[in-house]
Amino acid sequence: MIIAGLCSFVSSSTVSELQATAEELKGFATHFRAKVWLGGTTPEKYMEGIGYNGISYLEDINNSIATGTECHTPDHIKACDKLDFIWIGGRNSQNYTLLGAASEHWGDVFIKRGFGMTIDETIGLYDIMNKIHRKEAFIIERGINTFDRTPDSRWAPDLKGMIRIKHERPDMFENMVVDLSHSVGKWEYIKDTYEAFKAIGVKHWMVECSASGHTDTDKGQHITVRELKKIIR
Repeated sequence: MIIAGLCSFVSSSTVSELQATAEELKGFATHFRAKVWLGGTTPEKYMEGIGYNGISYLEDINNSIATGTECHTPDHIKACDKLDFIWIGGRNSQNYTLLGAASEHWGDVFIKRGFGMTIDETIGLYDIMNKIHRKEAFIIERGINTFDRTPDSRWAPDLKGMIRIKHERPDMFENMVVDLSHSVGKWEYIKDTYEAFKAIGVKHWMVECSASGHTDTDKGQHITVRELKKIIR
């Protein structure tokens, strides 16, 4: 499984890039991603996104490739009822009301592991979705906090944690996705990260890319579709 596309769908000016990226990904990626509701960790980085006005564009793309976006509220989830999948971000991965609402979505649900969540908590999250909400979810490894906090390091992909899940919970390991972009924060590290996790048997990936290489957010980790294809192939 390859979930690829733009980090952010900011405004109507992004539509042509959105459509061009989806077109290039057809036949290669299994899922197309683009966030319509954004956010940010500082005022300088904060962006609203196109919001509800972007859903119709995603629905059009969904006719030819499975398409989804990140949801922050139950109302967001309801607005995405025609999309093939949704995902819950790392900062909302322990928002239990939101997890319950996500389980009502008819399509696939992906949940990003919070950057401070232990492996036991991550396993618990997977079991809550399966046993309480009766929804088979995919868990995304998007990187955790470490001692490396240089500005461009973002988080760190948890290879050891993934190996533990592989040995202790092979059922869950089959539903693990590695976010190749957020987990490293630098495009130069994506290829090595892909190869490292592929070596232990990971089958599913999420990555931020665009047809032209332009992005309004997270520029340091962004690559072109052509570069993504070269890495995977």
